Amino acid sequence: YVPRRRRIAPEDNFFVEGNLEARGCWLSKHARIPDEEIERTVAQLTKEASLTLACHVPPCNGRLVYPHNAAYEAHYEAVHKHVCHDCSKTFPGSRWLDLHLEERHDPIFKIRSERGEKLYRCFVMDCERRFSEPRKRRLHLIEKHKYPKSFNFRIVQTGLTKRWKAPKSGRSHKKTSAMEIVEPEITTDSTSDDMDIVELTSSMNSLRIPKNICFGRGAKTGGWFGRGGGIGKKGGGKGNVSDPKQNSST
Repeated sequence: YVPRRRRIAPEDNFFVEGNLEARGCWLSKHARIPDEEIERTVAQLTKEASLTLACHVPPCNGRLVYPHNAAYEAHYEAVHKHVCHDCSKTFPGSRWLDLHLEERHDPIFKIRSERGEKLYRCFVMDCERRFSEPRKRRLHLIEKHKYPKSFNFRIVQTGLTKRWKAPKSGRSHKKTSAMEIVEPEITTDSTSDDMDIVELTSSMNSLRIPKNICFGRGAKTGGWFGRGGGIGKKGGGKGNVSDPKQNSST
């Protein structure tokens, strides 16, 4: 190889990469970003920060909103990860789900428990105690592991789904958790029917029959419920309605 001098024009492609590098270095030191671009960048960042994540997994159905991915993942881990596929009940951890599947959906467990075998495991992971019925397990958890008496010891059967109930309408509305399922209330028209019967009864009781009109053969005046004179007495006619004036004239 013998070196040789070459002449290259300034607009040659040989200088393209170097020109871009030099331009970028100069802009980073001396150029100023326009105010409009700064405002646009700030608005974009603010918009991204205001975006929230809604949980559309039942039973949340979009009612719970989280500000970032970490909060949503924590919610999903606690509520939607450990779900029983047989009864759709949710549990706070894998331990509770395993106990639920064993005690509620295992036919062999049911047969053995009816025989009186000690099959109900303690809620504590490290405890190996087993009991013949849930009541004894509850006493063990309270006395040995210091569980509060207000703890939901039926969580193995009910799961977390029991918390999600429709709030009652009216002034007696109580505070409930944010995770509530809206259940429609079914009403009937029995109340309106009862009101119609009451109104009809009251209107019938208010009816009054004029004293000069009586019903039945030989009946005396007295309205619908007055005592009649009986058949065969004087003053009785063949018609259903008789006029006392005509009877007196005869």
